[in-house]
Amino acid sequence: MPMIDDYAAAGLFSADAERRLAQELTAALLRAEGVVNPGPTHTNYTAASIHRLQPSAVNTAAESSARTARVQALTPPGVLSREAQKLRASEVTQTVGLNRPL
Repeated sequence: MPMIDDYAAAGLFSADAERRLAQELTAALLRAEGVVNPGPTHTNYTAASIHRLQPSAVNTAAESSARTARVQALTPPGVLSREAQKLRASEVTQTVGLNRPL
């Protein structure tokens, strides 16, 4: 089963948004794997972890305490075609962007 890790500064996402983010990232990854109708095995065993970091631990070259997130989605080797990898990257980027507070 795939594993999802989202690293973001504490407070970047609300508690409701974190739950929604975990659900939506799971759905996006399963779609990329070709799972059309996820069942309990898929949803119970695909882990999505939100790692809250101290805001000072998230930096870019331009600013400290950056409001950015890093998502790492791991799947078993050979599961995703190149097209599926592109779909996963696109959907993950869109999902994280939609869950960020304004």
